[in-house]
Amino acid sequence: KLLAELASQRQNGEFLDVVVEVEGIEFPCHRAVLASTPYFKTMLSSNFAESSSNVVHLHETDSSSFSKILEFLYTGEISISKDDVQDVLQTAHMLQFDKILQYCQKFIQDNLCPNNCLGVLRLADMYGDLSDLKKSARTMAVSNFSEATQDEEFLSL
Repeated sequence: KLLAELASQRQNGEFLDVVVEVEGIEFPCHRAVLASTPYFKTMLSSNFAESSSNVVHLHETDSSSFSKILEFLYTGEISISKDDVQDVLQTAHMLQFDKILQYCQKFIQDNLCPNNCLGVLRLADMYGDLSDLKKSARTMAVSNFSEATQDEEFLSL
């Protein structure tokens, strides 16, 4: 009920006390909701300039992915697709949002196949906290070596 009320307030523009700007797009929010992530909690409650500012600028972040993560903060739900899972994963990693990282990892795991296992292996290497995904991708590549080596990911190595 509390999340629903906060989401309603956000939609109605009520009691919003901070704006997050990503790629020139403004996302009005509640500080308390943002502070539920370690990244924003640190940023908004310490000696960072953002702690006393009404605007937070996020750089090197995809606005669409941030929008999805913000929606999750307010609703507890997220919609991830094959087209945006990497961007959402990258944004969640930057924001230190473990729950979204888990959703992304599960989504990738559920869609793992010989054609994408090398790309997934490369992705898992970029983020040290995806060891289960890395293990699954490696197993998939070894078990389906001939098929995996026909993919663009292998041919571009």
